[in-house]
Amino acid sequence: MLQERWIGIDGVGSTLNGKPISVRDSCPLSQAVCYTSAPEVFEPEYSTGFRDLRKAVRWMLYNTDCYPYGLLACGAIDVVIERSLRPYRVAAAV
Repeated sequence: MLQERWIGIDGVGSTLNGKPISVRDSCPLSQAVCYTSAPEVFEPEYSTGFRDLRKAVRWMLYNTDCYPYGLLACGAIDVVIERSLRPYRVAAAV
């Protein structure tokens, strides 16, 4: 649909639509952009850590599955945090 194809080969590198990509240079957490599916996926024992992370980053964006991993690979965002990414989340894309 978006006509975006990420390919990564160990030892060779990664591409987006045939062009080389890389993650962003590291930055302070206060400047980081983070993606997650939803705060509700974090069980109570993780809620404090998630709340602290949400307060620490510049932007916390929600409602995704595997797409942010592509964004991370091409340097569009800085952090992806998930509680339980399952095979069926990416199987349709594969």
